[in-house]
Amino acid sequence: MVREMQIGATNAYSSALAGILAAQRRLDDDADRIAQDPFDVDALVESTWQPLAVQANAQVLRAVDESTGALIDVLG
Repeated sequence: MVREMQIGATNAYSSALAGILAAQRRLDDDADRIAQDPFDVDALVESTWQPLAVQANAQVLRAVDESTGALIDVLG
């Protein structure tokens, strides 16, 4: 028997928000490290990845919003 893994809209929404907050926190930490050492290559590289993490999680939020809206339309 194959079971499908399901995630509720609330869990996906919470996870995406947590991902955005974590990426913002990491970006802030990277900025602090760069301010202390402008040649901190790790912090410079990591700081370019954090906006991508925010964008990816924002896309999850959009998908949750669209699917929740579609479900409300079907049930309404």
